[in-house]
Amino acid sequence: IWTISIHEGRLFPYSDNVCESGRWNYPLEQDAGDIELHESLREVAYFIREMSPDVVLVACGADGLDNGPLSSRRYTLDGMEEGARILAQSLQDVDATAIIGGAGGYQPLTETPEHWARTVKTFTDILEGK
Repeated sequence: IWTISIHEGRLFPYSDNVCESGRWNYPLEQDAGDIELHESLREVAYFIREMSPDVVLVACGADGLDNGPLSSRRYTLDGMEEGARILAQSLQDVDATAIIGGAGGYQPLTETPEHWARTVKTFTDILEGK
């Protein structure tokens, strides 16, 4: 079982890029945007294709969205959706099941639920071949 965490480097878990048995922390710089997010997710997608897991639990955090009050990351809703597409395609390639849960997000009436809904729809469309 592996845990892969893409997060803002100055926030939890306060570590550098560490990849060791069972754990991969992937910290991004402050003010990271969609480009940096996609680069990290492409590495994760490569890892998924190499490991060929049966199941992947995706905690789709919304705390990195541009308007989030606690983060300096600058992801857009469209960028997060493209990130979901990158991951979903890798799961389709290895015929893995996705379990998706919402995580992090401090805009409960606006961007957070929209991000979660768009992520689920993207995964569903790709994994069901739509």
